[in-house]
Amino acid sequence: MASRRPGRQVRRVLRRVGLDDVSPRQAVTTTLVTLLLLLLVFFVWQAARAAVALDRAREQSTTLLLQLAQGSTDDARSTAAQLRDSTADAHRHTSGPLWALGSHVPVVGDDIGAMRTVAAQLDLIAEEAVPPVVDVSQKIGIQTFTPRDGRIDLEALRTLRPALDRADEVLAEADRQLGSIDTGSLVGRLREPITRLRSDVATGAFAASAAHDAADLLPEMLGGEGTKRYLLVVQNNAEVRSTGGLPGSLSVITAKQGKLSMGKQGGTATIGIADKPVVKLTADEQSVFSTAMATDFRDANFTPDFPRAAQIVRAFADKAFDTTFDGVISVDPVTLGYLLDGVGPVLLDDGTQLTASSAVDELLHGVYLRYADDLAQQDRVFADAARSIFDAMVGGDADAQRVVEALVRSARENRVLVWSKDDSIEGAVRRTGLSGVLPGGRKNPAVGVYLNDSTGAKMQYYLESGSALRSIRCLDGDRQVLDLRTSLASSAPANASRLPVSVTGRGTFFPRGVQGVNVRIFAPRGGSIDEISIDGKRQTVSGGTLDGRQVAVVPVRLKPGEDVAVSVRMTTAPGAPGRAVLSTTPGIQPAANDVSTRSACG
Repeated sequence: MASRRPGRQVRRVLRRVGLDDVSPRQAVTTTLVTLLLLLLVFFVWQAARAAVALDRAREQSTTLLLQLAQGSTDDARSTAAQLRDSTADAHRHTSGPLWALGSHVPVVGDDIGAMRTVAAQLDLIAEEAVPPVVDVSQKIGIQTFTPRDGRIDLEALRTLRPALDRADEVLAEADRQLGSIDTGSLVGRLREPITRLRSDVATGAFAASAAHDAADLLPEMLGGEGTKRYLLVVQNNAEVRSTGGLPGSLSVITAKQGKLSMGKQGGTATIGIADKPVVKLTADEQSVFSTAMATDFRDANFTPDFPRAAQIVRAFADKAFDTTFDGVISVDPVTLGYLLDGVGPVLLDDGTQLTASSAVDELLHGVYLRYADDLAQQDRVFADAARSIFDAMVGGDADAQRVVEALVRSARENRVLVWSKDDSIEGAVRRTGLSGVLPGGRKNPAVGVYLNDSTGAKMQYYLESGSALRSIRCLDGDRQVLDLRTSLASSAPANASRLPVSVTGRGTFFPRGVQGVNVRIFAPRGGSIDEISIDGKRQTVSGGTLDGRQVAVVPVRLKPGEDVAVSVRMTTAPGAPGRAVLSTTPGIQPAANDVSTRSACG
């Protein structure tokens, strides 16, 4: 009798709800479907409330950044409190056991999980990263990172560091968590806002990391414990090299107790060519780059590894300037253009006005047209530009917010590079985005595409290039098959051969107006380059190895208006399941660098 009791109870319940004419199995199915619909309605309602809170938080965070930049501490404190309320509201509406369970439901689980991750991480940022920064901003603003009357306040930087420690830690973790979201699997209405939010957090994480590193490194680097001398190098992207461009304008920067000054200047003519290598090259370096890298100053950055290039540059410069340099700092005209957005236009001695929008054109092309036959005057213009922008920056009248934004943007594009001869400082620099060290991780395979001019001219002013990397297959042992596509195009006018020799070169290596570029492809450490094609035609893989990485050299010749597509198939070493990272030579066009791609190994 007892065994039949459940069936009777079920029928009794069915009669009460009006389902006595259906079977128990059908009734259970109907009930489950009803529950699922109710849960879906619950998730939609909660997600809508969370979305409203997140939209409000986004607006508040924008306001907060503006208030911090303006030094409105009381307003910033009030906005920070409102931001905490908004993110806490969003977190509350996307947490709990039902949301945890929902993130594993087929079809909609990815969307639910993404909402949970976004709300949780933003709440953590608002709760733990924002308050200490707001508190310290009452005493210290963003102007702390820019000079006033030629001096940076080192004591203020030391005071700022504890607040930045936590902000850096929290934002780095949020960047990692949000970066793990596969936005391609989200529904359309979620994809765009979460992609935008992820980009905002990534930018914030990079800025927090840069500020933290600056507060950590600058007191010692700026002569807090003794005078430091640095060689400032402005790379010339019009004659491309692996790290950006030919090392052109040179300036001596002295730092003492935060006081900055610019001394002697020079150009490539100041250095000359050495009779023998200024540093000892490894066999691999000689094979991949030739000994010219250590005998001709203009070729010191054939290597994409900036610390190595800086060592070679310093060896040349120590002798030429009769100075023992403590380090090398490198920027390019694109960076100078970014900085001019903060310091305003500068007027050069020859009457040329440099602005944020004209700096690249003037320094990488205009100067060669105006002074086609006067190399000394070209060098004077470059030196004058470097000094004028430096003086405007350290004078204290620049817009601190825009100057810092310019430096952060340049660093993200690998245009600001720093090397120190002090091992402890260099170790800290290598933990930042400023070292320019050749990437070489195994779990996250690193791929490089680096360009070097072979024309002996300034024709890369007309070079347009871009690269994209995909992981297309996962093999046994967590090996990935990577597909790399690189495009190069010449935007030179059809009559480029009539341009001055200072632009086209004398035609020694290529006809005037034609560009020659050596594209060096760096495979991941321990991986292999399996196939290379140019415009669909298979090429012989040739090159060498450097630091455990296979290097292939692809010579490219570009007539005016011509374009070339280089395709490369490569395989990573075993045990490399992480996201592959693509690093490239910074060109004239603004572009992201060190870009990661989704792994086919999950």
